[in-house]
Amino acid sequence: MNRISPAFPVRPAIADSLGALTNPQGLLDYETFTRAALYDPEWGYYRRKAPRVGKSDAADFYTSSSHTLVFPLLLIDACKHLLEVDDLRDYHWVEIGAEDHPIMDATNAEQFASCSTFRLDDPVELLEPCIVMSNELLDAQPFQRWIYLDGQWRPIRILLENDSLCECIVPDSPSESEATILKRLPDTATEGYRVDVSLEAEQLLTRILKGFQSGLFLTIDYGKPWEAILTECPEGTARAYQGHAQNPDILKDPGEQDLTCDVCWDFVIDALESEGFEKPKLNRQESFFMRQAPDAIRSIVTRPSNLTDPLKGQLLELISPTHFGSRFQVLSTTKKQCRNH
Repeated sequence: MNRISPAFPVRPAIADSLGALTNPQGLLDYETFTRAALYDPEWGYYRRKAPRVGKSDAADFYTSSSHTLVFPLLLIDACKHLLEVDDLRDYHWVEIGAEDHPIMDATNAEQFASCSTFRLDDPVELLEPCIVMSNELLDAQPFQRWIYLDGQWRPIRILLENDSLCECIVPDSPSESEATILKRLPDTATEGYRVDVSLEAEQLLTRILKGFQSGLFLTIDYGKPWEAILTECPEGTARAYQGHAQNPDILKDPGEQDLTCDVCWDFVIDALESEGFEKPKLNRQESFFMRQAPDAIRSIVTRPSNLTDPLKGQLLELISPTHFGSRFQVLSTTKKQCRNH
């Protein structure tokens, strides 16, 4: 057994919970660990009652949806442009996310035929035609970690020993989902190159959109093309967030920090096209809103207000390349009729 990370202590109760998931050698694959760390019903990060999203010191990160005054206005205008309609009262707004705070408040909801918010475990019901939107949902999925060693790709395992966790490499066969990723990995790579990737993100989309017949799909997240993941990120893209600070220690404090990796956009696009959607378009967030929400932006910019106007401040953060504008991407696509299966 080759240990490739420091050991991180875990609370005894969490060690017991993880211990029930290990094999006889005390090993976990990364998908199993990250699924538990994010969604275990007792201690998973997204099951905690503590605040996660927002600018307060108690939260761990904030996102585009934290800009509650402007973000909905930009989305509404963008939906009109993408659907080529003057109003959205025939469309049902469906938001799916890891959090339970809807983007559209009661006032904005009047723009649609109805508004619904679903969390990951909720059965999703789609009324037609619909606009399905997710914000930082795909990056909140369990993921795999791989490393290229001695001329081959090896799945990274996690050893639970003496109430501590560490990464290791063992002579082990890949799981079924790991075998799916292994087929997509290149034959050769730089020694020590790491790849972090979620197969469950595309599987989640397929489940959610199975009954989608007509309308618009939008997702906002941070991601990369598969080629970039394979060639431009030698340390991988997995990271943790806690207290508005990013760190690479994925195994530290399980359940207390958010775990994420960049979305592979190629996998997402393949999943959407297999469900009969038009060719998805991928843009940086700043470019997307500048192109698709010009009326909303113009109305905010031309407001007779001073420099402390909260709407202008939020708009700047959402579209500025130094804030959210360049870090996040928006993937959009439409579907005009149900695909025959």
